[in-house]
Amino acid sequence: MFVAARKAVYGDHPYGFSTEQIRTNLEGFSAASVLEWKTMNLDKLNPHILALGDVQGTAFITDLVSELSDRRYRVGTATDKEVPIADDPDTAFKVISNAEMGRAIMAYPGPEEGSDFAEMLDVALEVLGNPNGLLTKSLIKERQLLSGLKLRRESGVGGGAVFIDVIAPPASLEESVKEIRRQLSQFSEKSVTEAVFLDNLVRRLSEHYYRRQVRAEYILEIMRSVLAKEPIDYGKRYVLNVRQLRIGEIVLAVQRYLGEEY
Repeated sequence: MFVAARKAVYGDHPYGFSTEQIRTNLEGFSAASVLEWKTMNLDKLNPHILALGDVQGTAFITDLVSELSDRRYRVGTATDKEVPIADDPDTAFKVISNAEMGRAIMAYPGPEEGSDFAEMLDVALEVLGNPNGLLTKSLIKERQLLSGLKLRRESGVGGGAVFIDVIAPPASLEESVKEIRRQLSQFSEKSVTEAVFLDNLVRRLSEHYYRRQVRAEYILEIMRSVLAKEPIDYGKRYVLNVRQLRIGEIVLAVQRYLGEEY
């Protein structure tokens, strides 16, 4: 279902393609289309390689870098193909549901990578969807309307998305989606106490450090710095931005991306 949800948000942009090698992804591929993709997406960059591990000798690296630095690799014209994000997020809201499975995925447009809204939304999603989050407590523990709830954000160049994965009894699935939308539309500074906010801010920082250590996300941070051609420690900047957040800012992020008129 996430394949359909991503397609609903990203449309024909490559972010909307399935990561699985399915026939629909391969249909239409040709030598010409692959060459066009290479020209549009690779020729405009100077390739960079990051080697992680115990590298025995450096001759092969020298040879490879020499090949990639060949004069035939020229900087091409940058393209302006971005993720299609509506000016008004409310108009881009999608629901992909399967009543028989009792599952629905609510898809919203989200901020692009590097946006200040990214950190705001990360903390907001913790406040809403962690095991003791506002939506979790209200809809699972108290009202027992849902049996599962997961909120996630993903970002790319030019845009991103927020997905809310809902699991509920088939008979109450539609009602559950409506109730989530209603509660998001009413989210305000009164919804979050200072203690809850600080708890979830710490959770977000802990998750950030965990991902850097276990999933080697620091490699991605280095790559971003290299490709941006500026000496920015993106990991440190993320931490500083999160630590400086205020309740009003996470409310603003929810209203901007998830808070429909409902």
